[in-house]
Amino acid sequence: MADSHSTLHTYYQGVVRGITSDFVKLKEEKSRIDDEQNLQSVAYSDSVNSLGTLVYDMWNIRDAESQNYDEIITQKDMEVRNWAEKCLMLEMDNCGFMDKIAQLKNELRHARNEINKDDDKRRNEMAYLENAVENSAPLSSTYNIEGALGQGNFGTVHLGRHKSTGELVAVKTIPTTDMHTLATEFKAMMKCSSPFVVQCLGIFQSEQRLSIHLTMEVMCKGSLDKLLAVTKMDEVEAATVLYPVVMGLRHLHLLGILHRDVKPGNILINRLGEVKLGDLGESYIMSDVADFPRGQAGDLVYSCPEVVTGKMHSYECDVWMVGTTFRKMLSGPHQIFNSRELIGMLVAGDFPELFHFPQSSEACKLLASCLQPLWSDRIANMDSILEHPFMALRAGPEMVLAFCERCIELG
Repeated sequence: MADSHSTLHTYYQGVVRGITSDFVKLKEEKSRIDDEQNLQSVAYSDSVNSLGTLVYDMWNIRDAESQNYDEIITQKDMEVRNWAEKCLMLEMDNCGFMDKIAQLKNELRHARNEINKDDDKRRNEMAYLENAVENSAPLSSTYNIEGALGQGNFGTVHLGRHKSTGELVAVKTIPTTDMHTLATEFKAMMKCSSPFVVQCLGIFQSEQRLSIHLTMEVMCKGSLDKLLAVTKMDEVEAATVLYPVVMGLRHLHLLGILHRDVKPGNILINRLGEVKLGDLGESYIMSDVADFPRGQAGDLVYSCPEVVTGKMHSYECDVWMVGTTFRKMLSGPHQIFNSRELIGMLVAGDFPELFHFPQSSEACKLLASCLQPLWSDRIANMDSILEHPFMALRAGPEMVLAFCERCIELG
């Protein structure tokens, strides 16, 4: 999940984009001020240039670790207020300059409210995690560690065996100092109980309380991206894998959770051929119906235009990612566009025929309905995807296991 500082930066970018063109008009108007108003012209020029400097400052706020953002907002708000008073004294309102000053002040005020709300959400999520950790037992009291499984986004993953039952689990370990990176993911996992989402089984700490351990289901067949690096899927295989992914997203959305990082690397397969959606590290828990996140999240290659450009987004971002993941299933190791080309197209709003493959018309229709640049034009929701005729092609877990075996043979 993007933190409040990156949210602020993204919000400033949005403000800047909305008013930059008006600065050009302001400068043009300034040059037309009569010579007898030269003194006013100089003052007007200072105001315009100062406002331009403010925009430049906003655009270049980047270092979240070294900046005090509350002070920055307060300082810039004072500067805007001073420039507005100067213009009032000059009795000027050329090109709606005063309207733009008022607009910018409102945007700053709204940004402050958004950041405060985001900070409150993060504090609540951290308190939830800290309480769970405080009441947890040492991992060694219940599990033995038997080897490394891999490296996740925020920590190492090991194989653990229950001392009494022999049950195997995946143990995700992160340092206590990085606990904040786990706050949203942990709360989302605790809210979610679905056979289509990788389940968190428990939380533990190390003997010295230097680490936090999450125990989760073992998905021993690994992630889909490893398989798609070998070969592509046929339509039956794609429908079979896509169905549980969409079912998992449907469950998350009913709980008010956006996944925001749907991609083959986060689609996991267990020994029975069951497919589950994993890694809620980029998820966003909506606190009310109007609580929409802003900013970038997840893997931008799979993200929708509104996320790539840092705008407000909602459940439709996951619909787009279902489409880009589906497209990857059908193309396999073949890269239609490289990452830079694709992100550039998303930012520019220049979309080629992303969804044309030598596939059935139903496959192309489903791709097209998910990969609409404008969020309101996409297929309505996960239920609509589940009801699409293409999904009727799906088979059972044995088809998934057969695909895994085929990839092993080809690899």
